[in-house]
Amino acid sequence: MWVCNECNEKIEDQFEECWKCGDAKTGTEKIIKSSDETEKTTQTKLKNDKINEKENKYPTLKIIAGIYRGFAWIFGVGAIIAIFYGISLISEGYRTEDLGIIIIIYSIAGGFFSIISLLAISEGINLFVNIANDLNELKRGNKNE
Repeated sequence: MWVCNECNEKIEDQFEECWKCGDAKTGTEKIIKSSDETEKTTQTKLKNDKINEKENKYPTLKIIAGIYRGFAWIFGVGAIIAIFYGISLISEGYRTEDLGIIIIIYSIAGGFFSIISLLAISEGINLFVNIANDLNELKRGNKNE
């Protein structure tokens, strides 16, 4: 909406001249936001605030979940290094073939279970954080109604 410079009448944006006095829109008029636009802007701000609030909840648990995820990567890299070490023991000879095979088997099995366990713990923590956030959102929704 805009306000006519001559008679101060509020005019819809689609019109180029004032219906009351006939003054043409020159571009120097005051522009008024409609209540719908103001309401949409307010709702958008509230949604963004809720999203930011939700993302900032339980930062310590999110850090702990990240640490578990980091340990999973470290165990994975360690298992790969151990597998290559086992392969090198097999190729060297000198009665180390059995040891190389054992290292490879334990690296594959241990690395797999370690990685899966650590990632499961990390995802479990993230799941509980999301459940807590959803419950808080439901509580707020019930209070508003």
